[in-house]
Amino acid sequence: DCELTRQVFLKQVKSCEKAGLLNLAYLCSDMTRVLATMESNGVLFDVERASEYCVEYTQRVKDIEQELISVAGITFNPSSSDQLGAVLFGGTIKREVQELVAKQRANGTYRVYTRKAAYIQKVKGLGFTPHDSTKSKKTGKYSTGNDALKWLVPTTTRQEKFLLPLFDSKKSIKFISTLV
Repeated sequence: DCELTRQVFLKQVKSCEKAGLLNLAYLCSDMTRVLATMESNGVLFDVERASEYCVEYTQRVKDIEQELISVAGITFNPSSSDQLGAVLFGGTIKREVQELVAKQRANGTYRVYTRKAAYIQKVKGLGFTPHDSTKSKKTGKYSTGNDALKWLVPTTTRQEKFLLPLFDSKKSIKFISTLV
């Protein structure tokens, strides 16, 4: 792989020079050799420290999620795009609850079991105005991914207090996923 990439590079040097990208092309070529050496020799990875980071950042995400819930004034799952969208823009949150149900048997004894039931909670939201480009054509809902969140403009102190930890939470989750 690396040798073939280098051969292609050598054939395209003149084009790079004409475009004024020769220094960048050489840098990429040198990086390819470094990466090939790393691939061949391997790299050291401290599993114990990575595990510590995971624990540390997982706790950090939990703390941030509690802060988001506190600012929003409603219990919700910040990792759920549907629930986060409802909190940002208004909408509904589907809540699942456990119900204990007693069922009578033919012989007169009762059997108790648990089932899940759901109810819909209407949410006013924090009043953010979603950007049109973030609306899904399939579902009609607004995206809450990082690309969509960059369009949000806070107009109140409460919105500002919500956005900062939200971005921090997304960064921490991304960091943890690179370690796992």
